[in-house]
Amino acid sequence: MTRKNNSKRNWIIAIVAIIFVILALFLGVRKAGATATNAHDYLVYNWSDWSKCKPNRECTKEGGTVGGTQTRTETTTCEHLPQYTYASNCSKVGEVTVVDTQTQKCEVEVPACKVDQCRNLSGFQEVVPTGMQTNEDHVCSCAPGYHEPVQTEGQGPKFDFQQSDFTCVPDEPSPTPEATPEATPTTEQGLTPAGAPICGDGSIVSLPIDFHVVRSGSDATLIWYKNGGDLVNIYYKEVGQANWTHAVGDVPNVDPINNYVIHALVPATGYIFAIEQHNGCGGGQLVQSVVVDGPSYLPVLWQFSYWQWSE
Repeated sequence: MTRKNNSKRNWIIAIVAIIFVILALFLGVRKAGATATNAHDYLVYNWSDWSKCKPNRECTKEGGTVGGTQTRTETTTCEHLPQYTYASNCSKVGEVTVVDTQTQKCEVEVPACKVDQCRNLSGFQEVVPTGMQTNEDHVCSCAPGYHEPVQTEGQGPKFDFQQSDFTCVPDEPSPTPEATPEATPTTEQGLTPAGAPICGDGSIVSLPIDFHVVRSGSDATLIWYKNGGDLVNIYYKEVGQANWTHAVGDVPNVDPINNYVIHALVPATGYIFAIEQHNGCGGGQLVQSVVVDGPSYLPVLWQFSYWQWSE
């Protein structure tokens, strides 16, 4: 009986020991699992500040506010190594890892876009060069009072819209207006009983035939057919002037066709030209044949406009 009781007690002790071992193993596994689950306790999470707003466009026509985007990132920093590293992102102390990124819309001020004022010149022209003017298409040309120098032989003008280079220099000042010269007698003159000279040439009241002007920049060529008189007086003025500002007297009037070139005109200015035929010292009532000439850079033919009487 005693032997049976001892055997039973040994079995009970063995079972209890086994239960304690199982409990110990179970508690150990739970402790290990809790450490692995809480491995993030060794990491410090941090969000960065929002980045500077990046605009969708760098500039606008007049400047102002435009839309854009900005971002921020979330990082983890490993403060110390966990007991169980197999379940942690922390492999060394001080390690920083980006774990998330956020983006949001924003608004920001941008400047006005710079404009190439002369797209037909090489390079970028932020301002219009001296002596030039630009238009709404930002194509530059010489301003009034300036002109492009005459090209030297072998160098023609450039008209390439994409890239061309030219300069503008000031026009030469207009010459001082000349006084209308008095007609000089070219034939023999008689005398009155009192001894005063008598002009026997007489007055011319006929119009020159087919009077016209070919205008090209600063030059104007006057062309006409003779219809009386051996001389002509030439008058011209800027459009809008009340009186004649320039004159050339006693220009020979030959058969059948005549031409006379006037220089130093302002290319961008319109002029009125007139000629009057006369004989030697003849005077009195004269007829002026008038041509109104508009501004031009290229050769342009201007026909007779009207005529007027003058004393």
